[in-house]
Amino acid sequence: MPRGMVVTVGLGREVEHGIAFALAQGRPEFVVFVVTPKSRAKLEAIHNVLAKKGEALPDHAVVELADENDVEQAYRATRQALAQLRQRGLPAEAIALDYTSGSKPMAAGALYAALLEGCGTISYITGERDPSGRVISNTERLWLAKPVHLLAELLLQRGIQLFNLRQFRAVQNLLGPFLKEFPAEHAQGLFPTLVCLNALAQAYEAWDAFDHAKARERFCHVNRKTVQVWPEKVRENLLRNKGWVCRLSERLTSAEDKEKLCPELLVDLWANALRRLQEGRFLDAVARLYRLVELIAQFRLLHRYGINTNRVELAQLPTSNRAYYERFLNDRGELKLGAHNAYKLLADLGDTLGHEYFKGHLDHALSARNNSVIGHGLNTATEEVARQLCAAVEPFLRSVVPDLEEKVAMASFPVLEAPKT
Repeated sequence: MPRGMVVTVGLGREVEHGIAFALAQGRPEFVVFVVTPKSRAKLEAIHNVLAKKGEALPDHAVVELADENDVEQAYRATRQALAQLRQRGLPAEAIALDYTSGSKPMAAGALYAALLEGCGTISYITGERDPSGRVISNTERLWLAKPVHLLAELLLQRGIQLFNLRQFRAVQNLLGPFLKEFPAEHAQGLFPTLVCLNALAQAYEAWDAFDHAKARERFCHVNRKTVQVWPEKVRENLLRNKGWVCRLSERLTSAEDKEKLCPELLVDLWANALRRLQEGRFLDAVARLYRLVELIAQFRLLHRYGINTNRVELAQLPTSNRAYYERFLNDRGELKLGAHNAYKLLADLGDTLGHEYFKGHLDHALSARNNSVIGHGLNTATEEVARQLCAAVEPFLRSVVPDLEEKVAMASFPVLEAPKT
């Protein structure tokens, strides 16, 4: 694979020898020198040293920064140099940074850029030193490092930030390419926290999209051993969440309607709606809350009266009002009830939940939903509408899930904290 190199060039006495040694050892096909206006002249000296050894100065370009004592300038100049190499088709792992020469701010800026860009190798020339601290010519030794652990630390910090923002796909896009560079068993040994975080991002992404079966599969990689990398509070939350998803997924695959339409499903939808509210995604929150209104009525009818709203039998209806419902029979003689008629049936059965619905507590928020782009109109769903609907739905939910707080705690996403080192 072709190799590239970024080299910082300072003004030190005889720095050309160290740089020439680094180039001879690294043998890059292309070099970008990061120079200052004064150190640019060192390029000719580097050429001369290489020529005396029978070596040629590789094809190269130059990026100049005005102030060698400005870390930010050095950082930007190094990123520009790395970009030039990438434009030549060189991947990050084929690029080395040599920071032997140059001021300390130049070295700091260059190293930071190299870490952020995933530079494959960092090199530094050491050797025997004279009384002034400079490496003596012909005693040079090349120090090489692959800064994967430093890069892993940066990725972990950024990955945790993205996870806590619930940007789960972004976490996978950040960590996936890095982890794929290592065999799976080596990655687990070298970077257990990154491997765990990547698996968590996959699990929570699926869960947040109501794909409970996939989430359960991904949570298989989360156990008491793998979560040991996290602080205790985070560990317990992760394991609670895993248990919740596994139970809910199992119930959703049951052949029994009462198992599928369970309290956990209602709470899961409620917790999802609350997350959308926190994120300012009010249309999404309203859509979930509207669906929850429907499910609450369906849950009460099924669990208390044995009535499935997707296939209502006329014999299950109150005789006094049966004629009303017969109007909704389809061509096959089947009766299915939407949200309004489900609550009406609850009221006709003398259920307080039905009576509360027709007191109009939900009317304003539901009308706003129906007039929005996710309903039948063109309006947006405002924060006010979303919060009104949330406040109106909560008492209905509590009527069918009395231990709401306890269950919500099981379904609440964690806030990750960086492991203590």
